Amino acid sequence: MKKKMRIGLIVILSLFVLIMEEFLFGALLPYSPVFIGFHKVENDKVSIYYHKNLYLDIDEVSKIIAESEDFHTLTYTKRINIILTESEKEFYRYTFSTFRFLAVKNKIFVSGRNIQDSQNGKIHMYAYLKHELSHLLIYQNMSPINYFRNTVPGWLLEGIATYHSGMIGQDSYYSKDEVYKTIQNGIFLNPIDWKSGFLVSQSSIVKEFPLSGNDKYFFIYSELGCVIEDLIQRFGHDSFIKYMKLSMKNGDNESIFYKFFGIEYKDYIKQFQEMVLTS
Repeated sequence: MKKKMRIGLIVILSLFVLIMEEFLFGALLPYSPVFIGFHKVENDKVSIYYHKNLYLDIDEVSKIIAESEDFHTLTYTKRINIILTESEKEFYRYTFSTFRFLAVKNKIFVSGRNIQDSQNGKIHMYAYLKHELSHLLIYQNMSPINYFRNTVPGWLLEGIATYHSGMIGQDSYYSKDEVYKTIQNGIFLNPIDWKSGFLVSQSSIVKEFPLSGNDKYFFIYSELGCVIEDLIQRFGHDSFIKYMKLSMKNGDNESIFYKFFGIEYKDYIKQFQEMVLTS
């Protein structure tokens, strides 16, 4: 009996050590309140964790946090933590992601590749951060149930972040003119076919989209941003934000779309395409 108790205790302790190791140094770090091996600089809005060099201006980060709250007319409900990883390897160990950034709960993880590319003038780091901050702000103001239900459509989530961050036409992202010319050449993604969110697989339409490599995503994100820009210009910022906020609470996006814009989603998309084709 005592032997079985000792074995059980060893198993429990081993599991505890393993879980704590993952919280502190591994894939559970996004959900951990503690960051080991990082320096930290902070103010009343944000904490930035880094290894050797800070790379970011905390005042500039605070500025874009305020801009995000102003645009979305929402407030961050949790303190923001930005974690600057040292390498792609470390980024992957913490996030299991090959993306440049990962936004989860109240944290934004930044890959080492982004830092190098930013220093070399290849990307606008603050635009990317502004994009991820848009996601965090929406996530933080959704109930856990609606977050897991993905009530905000993927196209709306990414379109808002791309438009608000000013990434259209920056770095390798298509400019508005390039998006329109591509659509005029017969390449267009119906925004509703873009899927993203908790445990959501991308649609086969996106996987088979007729642009290769990253070029596909640079076009799609910019196209979604152009759709958001058009909605705001046609119906006004206030109506658009009301639509976004109700989407955060209600998964029936098509009825919400009609309620605020007075047009069926499918008819609006047809009008958008016609506008682009005749422009």
